Amino acid sequence: MAILGYLMYGDDVKSQVTLNLPEGKIGSKLAIYTTLINPFSKYALMVTPLATAVEERLLLTAGSGSGRGSSKRSINVLVRTLLVVSTVVVALAVPFFGHLMALVGSLLSVMAAMLLPSSPASSTSRSSAWRAAAGRRSRSSPPLLFWVPWLLRLARTLL
Repeated sequence: MAILGYLMYGDDVKSQVTLNLPEGKIGSKLAIYTTLINPFSKYALMVTPLATAVEERLLLTAGSGSGRGSSKRSINVLVRTLLVVSTVVVALAVPFFGHLMALVGSLLSVMAAMLLPSSPASSTSRSSAWRAAAGRRSRSSPPLLFWVPWLLRLARTLL
């Protein structure tokens, strides 16, 4: 993408893709607004399972009462607000937090891109490996036969 950007804009290419877009065009504005909305929607999608788990735990410890509907709503608002505030505090307190999150996100994306394509085949070999080694080893640690197919898949993906 960098080569195409340089070929299109020459020496005037800017570091961010959205800065290279022509000004005043509807397509450019749509691309910029989509780029702005993306982090907000991604944050909401990533925090929702964590917030739901915390809310369920708090509602279980709170018990059932007559005002459960209003109590549930207030716990939902409180938990989600505290999650957002704590995220902002951590992002401001940790230096280069954005770079760290970008590194973690890219590593997870690469791992998903390498391991997910081979996961349909893993269900058959994993279950047979577990059954084959179930009588010989304790259930606390996975048998060696479980790890061999995963290592072969990883090597196959990398090569």
